[in-house]
Amino acid sequence: MKTKAAELIEQEIKRRGPMTFARFIDLALYHPTYGYYSRSVARRGRSGDYFTSLQVSPLFASIFADALSAMRDQMDSDHFHLIEVASGGGEFLETLLGLLEREKKLKGLHVWAVDKSRAARDLLFRRLSRFPKTHVVSSIDEVETVGGLEGCIFSNEFFDAIPFHRLVYTASGFRELWVSLKEGEMVEEAGPLSEGLQGSVDALGAVSFVKGQQIELRPEAESTMAQWGSLINRGFVVTVDYGYPREELFRPDRLKGTWFCYRKHEAHERIFEAIGDQDITAHVDFTRLARAGLPSGLQPALFCSQGVFLSHVGRERIERVLANPPGGTLPGGNLKDVSSSIQQLIHPEAMGEKFWTLIHAKGIKLPDLFAGIPNRLRRLGCQLS
Repeated sequence: MKTKAAELIEQEIKRRGPMTFARFIDLALYHPTYGYYSRSVARRGRSGDYFTSLQVSPLFASIFADALSAMRDQMDSDHFHLIEVASGGGEFLETLLGLLEREKKLKGLHVWAVDKSRAARDLLFRRLSRFPKTHVVSSIDEVETVGGLEGCIFSNEFFDAIPFHRLVYTASGFRELWVSLKEGEMVEEAGPLSEGLQGSVDALGAVSFVKGQQIELRPEAESTMAQWGSLINRGFVVTVDYGYPREELFRPDRLKGTWFCYRKHEAHERIFEAIGDQDITAHVDFTRLARAGLPSGLQPALFCSQGVFLSHVGRERIERVLANPPGGTLPGGNLKDVSSSIQQLIHPEAMGEKFWTLIHAKGIKLPDLFAGIPNRLRRLGCQLS
């Protein structure tokens, strides 16, 4: 049985002709009524379709609370603005703000939780309404500041969920894969590049490709980072996501690209099934993302794995948690359970090196708390400052 999202996509193809995969994914994930993220926020965790670091352990948000406090101290400002993009169910902000509240560090902090989904915003209102100067909005365009934002824009698994174009390399160069209809069923077919995509192809530079190799491109990721840089007067952009430097992302052995669908913790490539009822994602090009903020003054300042970042910044907090797990600093479980969740966050074979942390800075240096973190910016073609 076809989903409502599938029917809507088929109707648009019949009216307008084949659509790009970026358009297909945008409707499948973000249609205001039938999109995957619009219909429910209960998509994460054991009963959902996938896990994020937030479901593994609240320690993730606690350590970022320490990082945020260090950034705020570094800026030495009476007012600090925190924007989380794609806040989802609000677990991150609820944990972070609760910790800052207990430590009496909320004064002068202005918070915006941004999410497209109406269902998510309803939950965010309920979860975050007790915290002062905390706003829930549908777009970063709704964030109001006077004289430019001073603070931090944070995202966790945001860029991997931006709709992407799919391309295939041929003897005559790149062709774009489009979604079409054949005998009443959705199929993919190769065609010319859609309007405006050639610039993103040209920006790939000297990367070599083999015939038949498929890749994903997200022009919207670049424009998004540039917009964030324009919004910030002084501060940081912190991006946590899964992906690779460009040379590794486009290795010839990744012949079909990096995209996958996720449903009930199964990763698969049946993209035309369960449309609107499954997640669709692809890995992030961190090289492109690191450079995207340069025109608006965002300087790439730090690139390291999630495991390295959490273990360095959160060393003292992790030690306290392991010393007093049940009912102490970190709720939920005995020493074995707590230790296991920490290992899942930081171990290289778990989430530790699957996810990476990229920090841009504008008009400010990184705080001393980040000193000693091995910086892998050179892997992105960026110079260390």
